[in-house]
Amino acid sequence: MMTTHKRLLPLLLSGMFVTACAGTNMDTKPNNSATPIAKPITNTASLTAMTWQLVSHQTSGQAASNLLQTGDAANRYQASIKANRISITGGCNAMSGLLTVGVPNTFSIGPMMATKRACAGTLMQSDAEVSRLLSRVTQYSLNGQTLTLSTASGDKLNFKGMETAETKHGGEGVRKFIELNSTAKGIEWREAKYDSNWIRIKDNARGSQTFRVLKVSHQRWV
Repeated sequence: MMTTHKRLLPLLLSGMFVTACAGTNMDTKPNNSATPIAKPITNTASLTAMTWQLVSHQTSGQAASNLLQTGDAANRYQASIKANRISITGGCNAMSGLLTVGVPNTFSIGPMMATKRACAGTLMQSDAEVSRLLSRVTQYSLNGQTLTLSTASGDKLNFKGMETAETKHGGEGVRKFIELNSTAKGIEWREAKYDSNWIRIKDNARGSQTFRVLKVSHQRWV
């Protein structure tokens, strides 16, 4: 009897080992049902590369409208973002506010400041409406050249992006003054230079008295 038990023991241990391995393989199958996590927008440079034209306003639960509640066209307003400020133009008054952009896609604007110009009609009411909505924005989404600002209550402001001059020309614009001179052979031109106090830097160029100065702004010369 002792010999029989000794022979059966290795077989029993071998069976237990196979069963344990089979159980382990079943538990380690990959779980393919996990929901992928959406990546937050972190490239805020895309916000500053565009001038954003307001296209439509959407109240929670309603269809988007290209008119504000006052009846004024939404697309008269434009927003530009530089550093930590957002500026709004196109209405009665120019408006701006401190801007904070975070991850994931948080967007908040501090108290809005505005010029004190008075306008006829409903334009001042439209300014107040846009300012109120912007001050309540909490989230943004960016899809190519479409920017959507959303409030906690579900209101949405939809913007269309247009490249800024800096983005289009690869840098900030510079100011040049060009002198023109009409001759029998055609128009001659040359650059006129000024010092930091806007005093003309004199030169000994021929025929300087016959040139007229033409100011050219925001032209990038490379």
